[in-house]
Amino acid sequence: MKLFKNFGKYILTPLIAYLSGFYMYNSIINIVWNQSLGNEMGAVLFYGALAFLLVATPIYLLLINWMEIKFNKYHIFIFPSGCMCIFFIPTMFISALFGSFNPITSEALLFHAFFLTSGCVFGIGSAIFK
Repeated sequence: MKLFKNFGKYILTPLIAYLSGFYMYNSIINIVWNQSLGNEMGAVLFYGALAFLLVATPIYLLLINWMEIKFNKYHIFIFPSGCMCIFFIPTMFISALFGSFNPITSEALLFHAFFLTSGCVFGIGSAIFK
């Protein structure tokens, strides 16, 4: 049972959270700008995965461990809320890689949607596997 719990916590939850964030990113491009990723899909998948694995996932895990110590109830609501509140940290990391620190550019807003969605899914998944 512990192996399943760890698999869900460290592998399944981040994977589903990343894929849901990517789906939201792609949906917003299609709905708002009526465009598709096309040839840029590989770059978006790569840089998104890089930022998600190196920046967002460790932050989410640390935050969830801290919230688990501080709050004994309502994890299903607290975990997603906390993970969604830190959406700007990975976005600033990605923006810095491309030479901009402006958090309200159209590209940054796409990453905000990505990390808000993935944070919500990560928090819900973490609450389920706790």
